Amino acid sequence: MLRHFLYLLFLLPITSNAEYKDWSETDQRWFIASNIAMGLDWATTRKISEKNWPNGIYETNLILGKKPTKGQLDLYFITNIIANYYITDYISPSRRGNYLKVRTIAHGAAGISNYNLMLSVGLRW
Repeated sequence: MLRHFLYLLFLLPITSNAEYKDWSETDQRWFIASNIAMGLDWATTRKISEKNWPNGIYETNLILGKKPTKGQLDLYFITNIIANYYITDYISPSRRGNYLKVRTIAHGAAGISNYNLMLSVGLRW
């Protein structure tokens, strides 16, 4: 399934003008926030995977499967961050902010949840 997600990435540039400078300042800020949230999710998930998913912890993302490797996580998140740019550009400006807010909240919540799981099993940075 991860391979299909990657293939989608290669199709997105065809459908997009990808002009970040044309986005509103608010959309640009939400885009940055969404990427920071994805980075938090990525870093905390990767940290858990480095310890081989201890104490019954598992990934809930259906695309990744229950115990993805660091390589699978890296591919997924790099693809996701790039796709975020093209999807954001493709969405109409009137809906762009809502899309970015949802992405920011979802990945931010996942990152916080992962961090709490890390603490519960004694993982530290």
